[in-house]
Amino acid sequence: MIFQNSQQTLECFLKNKLNAACFPESLRALDFAKEKHTGQFRKPKELGIPYINHPITMACHALAMGINNDALIAAILLHDVTEDCGVLPENLPVCAEAQTIVRLVTKPKTVFSEKRILCRHRKKSRCFFCEVH
Repeated sequence: MIFQNSQQTLECFLKNKLNAACFPESLRALDFAKEKHTGQFRKPKELGIPYINHPITMACHALAMGINNDALIAAILLHDVTEDCGVLPENLPVCAEAQTIVRLVTKPKTVFSEKRILCRHRKKSRCFFCEVH
């Protein structure tokens, strides 16, 4: 319960900052990241810390450090969506600049192989594509 309250507090703080800064890409990224990370938890899962806390915290840190670039904050919020949720950077609902940043910080095997993403997220230990590559 305490982690849920901290998530709501962080999210409220972040939304206020993003609205005040007129960062539409980041606001869209926040909503998309929340949707995609629903049901995911930080390790160890037993603690019950929602995964979305991580990208929200990173975005808050970036803003606190004086990073005032909408595309960069959006990319910070989406940096794990590609690796953990199987969404390719070009399918993220943000501008091309934010998509490029996400692509640059994502592990190459995840970005360049949609089939590998699907395999990993179907929880198959092996598939033909993985064996060949």
